[in-house]
Amino acid sequence: MPKLKPNEYLISFTAGGLLAEETRAVISYLNEKEISRLPGEIKNNLHLQTNSQASRQRVVQELKKRYRVVGQATFDLFQESDIQRQNILIFYSCAKIYNILFDFLFGPITEKWLTRDLTVNKADVEHFLDLQSNSHPEIDRWTDTTREKVATVMIRMLKEVGLLRLGELRQLDAPDTFWRHFVEQGDVWFLQAMLLSKEDRTRIVHE
Repeated sequence: MPKLKPNEYLISFTAGGLLAEETRAVISYLNEKEISRLPGEIKNNLHLQTNSQASRQRVVQELKKRYRVVGQATFDLFQESDIQRQNILIFYSCAKIYNILFDFLFGPITEKWLTRDLTVNKADVEHFLDLQSNSHPEIDRWTDTTREKVATVMIRMLKEVGLLRLGELRQLDAPDTFWRHFVEQGDVWFLQAMLLSKEDRTRIVHE
């Protein structure tokens, strides 16, 4: 795989999207004591139950990267959370790693939410990619298949986390104590990405 240039979009999430079930399957490894043993899953296949060793390797690489970017506190909370909130925490790690996802959330998604144009589909991703190609010329070098996969998986991730239901944007529901975790991590921006109102964000930040 060629080395990415500075600011170039990383799109390795297309190999599996949110990987929620895979994350839950290997949660015993996702802590500082056991993370070094996670690569052994590529060979042993004790938890992932994925036939292809190459697929297991991609999954393991992704999960290690996601763990490292958010750290122990987030995965401690993960183990205490229900499935919906676990998916939000995984999505949080993805938004921190993948600038393309971050830019999509703070471009088309927040704009549509604020204007109450709630319908989102692959065409919106395609339009976003066309606009971003001015500052990210690597997009023009992608094949049609790659562009299609990026659009498909980004929409699927929005569905998996619950932001997109029946083709329309929906605010996610969780208690303030859950959202405060992201404030404590210095990532207040994630509350806006999850479409919380300004009033809700202010209350959560200052309580």
